[in-house]
Amino acid sequence: MARFIEISTSELETFFNGIANCCEANGDTSYWETQGSEMVFGLVLMSRQNLGAFVPEIKIYTTIAKGASTVRGCGKDAIRIVVGASLESGFKPCAKSQKLLRTAPAGSRDDRVAAFFDRFKKALRAAYKAAATIEACPRCGRPMAQRKSKANGGSLFLGCTGYPACKTTKSL
Repeated sequence: MARFIEISTSELETFFNGIANCCEANGDTSYWETQGSEMVFGLVLMSRQNLGAFVPEIKIYTTIAKGASTVRGCGKDAIRIVVGASLESGFKPCAKSQKLLRTAPAGSRDDRVAAFFDRFKKALRAAYKAAATIEACPRCGRPMAQRKSKANGGSLFLGCTGYPACKTTKSL
C-alpha cells in the first residue's frame, strides 16, 4: 500500500538543482520564483525557442512554502507539473496540470524517497517532451493548447491560446 512520504525542503531543492544542471547542459534555463507563499521551479526550453512568438516552459508547483524547512503536510496536497509557454504577456498553460502525490510503496525511507524521485523524473520527462512539441498557431504564432469540447462527447482538440482574438482550432 502506498503511503505519503515526508521530504525535506533541502532534499527537494537538491533534486531540482540536479534537474536544472541537466537542462542547462542542453541550453535550457531554470529559475525559482514565489507565487503566493509557494516556491515554484521553472524550466524554460530555450533550445526550442524557434517555435514562434513563444518559448515552451514547464512550471513545477513544489508544495514548499517560502522559508519553510519541510514541504507542506500531505493529504490532497500534491506537486503539480504544468506545461505551457512563455509569452510577452506571461505564462500560458497549454495542457491540464499533472498532480504527483508524494507516495511510494513500503520500504525504508531512503528507498521510498528514491522511488518517488524516480516517478517524478518520469513525469518530468513526459512534461519536457510535451513542452518541446507545443505547436504554434498557423494564423497568429501563439501556442496551441489542448482543450476539451463541450459538444461531441468532450473530445479533445487544440485551440489557440489567443482566443477569442484568434479562433484557430485543430483536431487531435
